[in-house]
This record gives sequence, C-alpha cells and structure tokens, in this order.
Amino acid sequence: LLPMASEAYDEQGQFVGYVVQNGVLFAGGLQQPKGTIKVSWGNGEQNQCHFDYSVNLDNATQMQQYEKVCQ
Repeated sequence: LLPMASEAYDEQGQFVGYVVQNGVLFAGGLQQPKGTIKVSWGNGEQNQCHFDYSVNLDNATQMQQYEKVCQ
C-alpha cells in the first residue's frame, strides 16, 4: 500500500493528487488521457514509485476507479 498523504505528480511534474486511506489515490486535473503518474512519500528514489494510466477525459466529471501496481 502507498503511504497515506503521499503526493502524486504527472509527467510534467504537476501535482495531481494525494493518497488517502488504504493506499487510494485521488487524482484530478489530468491533462492527458494517457501517461505516467509518480507518487512520492519522501526524498530519494526509495520513497517513490510510478505507474502508467489511461483515463477517459470525456467523462471527467464522473469518478473513475482503477487498480494499479506502483513500481
């Protein structure tokens, strides 16, 4: 599980969301329908991971849920 309060950033380094309880990431403001999100919870590579995403931006007002492995 990702640590609570971890921060998530898109490929351009823009903040997109926080991790809440149970390792759930709430992300918003994604500008691209596909890309990579980096999650960090401290300094150094040992305190970060990333995953690829693909979302439907045409349905941006609806909550979308996906399960991902952050590596």
